[in-house]
Amino acid sequence: MQLVRQQHRESELPRAERKAELGQAHQSHKLLTIPNFLMAILFFVYLYAFIASLQGRWFDPRWTTDDALQQAFVFYQVNDPDLFRNDLITEMMTQYLTPIHLWVGQAITYFTADPMMTGHWIMLIQFVGVLVFLFLAVKELAGIAPAFFSATWMLFARNSMQRVTGGLQRGWAPMLFAAYFYLLAKEKHKSIWILFLIGCLLHPPTTLAIAGSYWLVLLYRLLKPQTRAKTKKVALTFLILNPIFALSAYLATKKSEDLGQMASYAQAKLMPEFSREVGRFKMVPLLDAWTEIKLFGFQAFNTSLSKASPFLESYTPHIVLGFLAALLGFSLLIKRNVFKFETFALLVAIFVTYFAARVFAFHLFVPQRYIQIPLAMFFVTFLPVAVWKLFHSSSRDFRDTSFSASRHSLFFLLLLSIFLWSSSGTGLYGDANFNKVSYFQGDVWKWVSENTPKDAVIAGHPTHIDAVELFGKRIGYATTETAHPFYDKYYQEIKRRLIVSFKAHYAEDLDELVSILEPEGIDYFIFKRKEFYPEALAKADYFEPIGTEVRQLASRDYMDYAYKKLPREVDLEKFPYMPYRDDLSVIVDVSALKSFLKQ
Repeated sequence: MQLVRQQHRESELPRAERKAELGQAHQSHKLLTIPNFLMAILFFVYLYAFIASLQGRWFDPRWTTDDALQQAFVFYQVNDPDLFRNDLITEMMTQYLTPIHLWVGQAITYFTADPMMTGHWIMLIQFVGVLVFLFLAVKELAGIAPAFFSATWMLFARNSMQRVTGGLQRGWAPMLFAAYFYLLAKEKHKSIWILFLIGCLLHPPTTLAIAGSYWLVLLYRLLKPQTRAKTKKVALTFLILNPIFALSAYLATKKSEDLGQMASYAQAKLMPEFSREVGRFKMVPLLDAWTEIKLFGFQAFNTSLSKASPFLESYTPHIVLGFLAALLGFSLLIKRNVFKFETFALLVAIFVTYFAARVFAFHLFVPQRYIQIPLAMFFVTFLPVAVWKLFHSSSRDFRDTSFSASRHSLFFLLLLSIFLWSSSGTGLYGDANFNKVSYFQGDVWKWVSENTPKDAVIAGHPTHIDAVELFGKRIGYATTETAHPFYDKYYQEIKRRLIVSFKAHYAEDLDELVSILEPEGIDYFIFKRKEFYPEALAKADYFEPIGTEVRQLASRDYMDYAYKKLPREVDLEKFPYMPYRDDLSVIVDVSALKSFLKQ
């Protein structure tokens, strides 16, 4: 009620007096205030804790993320154009990369000569970019203290921040959202258009959402008499630019016809590869919308990396929605506009793109991607702004962070912090997706990169050789990481190769092994040793429909496999076809084995 009375007194001030007071207040802003100081300390302490939680893996050239195994290796071609030449998998993975991401990666790799270090540098750009733009956006909307709070919350939202690990293409999404928020807050329309062009060539799904939000904002301003005149030219220019943006996004995502057509949802429902129970990508059937939104839309509050109390695990989405409704209701009660139309426009655009992705699955790729990062960015940006404005002592100068003016706002931000801690603890869980290290399979990839010809084709158990391209720097015949069923022609060939790989891995004898591998142009084959223990054979499996064949191949007695006919130790004089063996892997030189068997 104190806030209501304050609002009423302020509204009675003469207009000239209010204007003079507002100007004086802006001039009297101080950087060093108690709220600013407390929130800055919170941010820098948490930033230190966040970096410490990465366990020294950031900028360690040995560490990367699992998804980098399928994307980063293409940058080797910057310094060695002959590497991966005429390779189907390299062509597919390269076409997944949008132009600007590819160009940035190539430029950095020119200097690093190491795709993994390139990923670390791109991650730094994405990491700093999202924090800086987010801070600037919230500072413009509400002030320095809530800006530090939002930046801290961004770091706390581990599910979102670990998307930038490894410097992959998806890591640009948070930065694009934050940049859009800042530019819109500053009314920098020309810069927004440049951002959209960059976004179309960098991360089209994100650009689709923010462009939709921007259109709603312009339409709203055109409908308002007060803003119609100055919005007409902006809206017309943006309308003229739209075909350029659309063409840019189309060219950025277009794939070669040689790779085939993207699977529709109707097709995916008939493909075991997409089955939630046994598929490579567990996507079909789609979860109902509310379940998916609860799982992925509220991760800024309740991380999937730890468990809160059973109550919060079940009801965090409901609590958040109730809190938003309470904020909106209270703001209407005291007639304080804390949720601008731009906020609602973003929310509408997020859900329109999300439901469009469900309707047109999988032509717009995976629906959950349209809510996971977007809703996290919505919450960490606009919820602190709303809380700060709603409980601020002034209804006109929210950027006044003096303790007397903002003590109530500070108190409620601290309450929000307590709720976040209750739902996600410290937020510093897991390895932030730094989950692959170059030596995780011993020295096998070091040996491959140093002892095989650059044009060698390496096959093996598809999952066991997932790192062959990135760590081994050689062409992989077929790997699980790159076995994407989205494009029919590409997957038809990869599926055939997967079956060949398993037939070779579980071949009955060495003659059969050669007869399978030689026609495929495979130079080296890598056995996964632990797959040939009796208990491992009994559990052998793979995603369907290939899993059925794998189980059949693994059903023989454990001694009835070519692997069991291999020497127990490396002896190149007696057995030149087995140049490498360790606790995890055995490498067979196919050509040398063929010559040996002819003797």
